[in-house]
Amino acid sequence: MAKRKIVCVIIGLSLAILAIFLSKTYRPYILHHRIYDYHFADTIGNIFAVPSALFFISGLLRKKTKIYYSIPAVIVGFIIYELMSLVGLNGTFDIFDVIATIFSGTITYLTLYYVFNVREL
Repeated sequence: MAKRKIVCVIIGLSLAILAIFLSKTYRPYILHHRIYDYHFADTIGNIFAVPSALFFISGLLRKKTKIYYSIPAVIVGFIIYELMSLVGLNGTFDIFDVIATIFSGTITYLTLYYVFNVREL
């Protein structure tokens, strides 16, 4: 079981590093050349945030976490964080970030549950 938890942490960190890399390379390129990519460049962080946080947190917790509880919890956490910008506690509110978070959580759940047949991490 410890090996499985280490793999979850590695997956979570890898996804976070990939999101940072794309934010530093892909986003500036798209914005500089004024390419319309359906807001992907603007929402890279939120798209990768849900699976990254899910795997990282699941890897740190001692017991297994059920994905049908943990994915909605991660989604709600990121949406609350985004809504905090409405009262000036962090950056700028962007509805596309909220949509990307929900989309990412849905895709993460469907991929884990139906493709990889994973119920808990």
